[in-house]
Amino acid sequence: GTHGKTTTTALTAYSLKQLQSDPGYLVGGVPLDLPSGNEIGELQSPFVIEGDEYDSAFFDKRSKFIHYRPRVLVLNNLEFDHGDIFRDLEDISRSFTHLLRIVPANGYVLHNGDDPNLLALPDAPWTTVLSVGVAEGNDLRISGFEEDAQGSRFQLEWRGQSVFAVDWKMPGLFNARNLAMAALSSVLAKACSEGREPDLQNPFAGGAPDFSECQGVKRRQEILVDRENCVVLSDFGHHPTAIEGTLQSLRARWPGYRLIASFEPRSNTAVTNVFEDRFADALALADVAILGAVHRAEKIPPDQRINTGNMIRRIEGQGKQGHTFLTNLDLESFLLEREISQPSLVVFFSNGSFDGVIGRFADAV
Repeated sequence: GTHGKTTTTALTAYSLKQLQSDPGYLVGGVPLDLPSGNEIGELQSPFVIEGDEYDSAFFDKRSKFIHYRPRVLVLNNLEFDHGDIFRDLEDISRSFTHLLRIVPANGYVLHNGDDPNLLALPDAPWTTVLSVGVAEGNDLRISGFEEDAQGSRFQLEWRGQSVFAVDWKMPGLFNARNLAMAALSSVLAKACSEGREPDLQNPFAGGAPDFSECQGVKRRQEILVDRENCVVLSDFGHHPTAIEGTLQSLRARWPGYRLIASFEPRSNTAVTNVFEDRFADALALADVAILGAVHRAEKIPPDQRINTGNMIRRIEGQGKQGHTFLTNLDLESFLLEREISQPSLVVFFSNGSFDGVIGRFADAV
């Protein structure tokens, strides 16, 4: 999917360990609850792999996940992304349709039942399709979600029956979805690896994983500094939906703090103007939005390049403060020179290094 792949992969491997399995896994990030990002695992145990829709190689423009043979397929969400590879939403949806077709008859597809783009994909009547989400009618439903400074809490219900409660530190409804996907996929995968049919009356009848101590993945809402008057976070967010969800969560967790969001347009899609207005609207959820340098701006034609000046005008039009800088070093200097006169939370959004600004700023404060 567009969001949550790395976290869901890490949570699924962690969940299988909680269920006394020894899974193999390949995580496209640095998991904080596993000994490494990749392990072979036991031969008969499930193998968990992050499925990426990006192209496989310069000579193979098919999505990477087309080369996998999933027994259990998790579809977190589907939005337009990777504008350098896909023309539009229909183009990327076609790749997801191809992925659906390689799930075997004795397999399982878990999809986000709240995502209209996933629901618009063709049916897969040859296999078992299960839905996960917040809305009524999902097979596995997240209910009673609440979040505050202590963490987030919610119930998981299987077809109307409460199966277990979650109380953990990881932020946001988006991570609750990731957890629900991981919990269900892990019990299904464990049953398949043991040669038995999962109990679809209640897949968690044999026990549910414990996520209470879970930390997730490095650079996903990662707290670098946590002081009474200053909190600094690093986040991999590089799509407007991800930034919006993270800022909503941060607002719930630190309600009295001034929220400062620094964004580096870096991914092959973020540096274009495809999401220009959506990025501005997402960043306007912060009190102050600070935009860094557009990565390799000289390689993007001006009429296709994201215009950070336009974004600042749109942000200020919503009553928030905005600043844009031609270099990330100028952005760093601006942040370091600001006097922290009230409790503040500074979050950096980038799928890259931000030219080292994140680490240096965290060390400085």
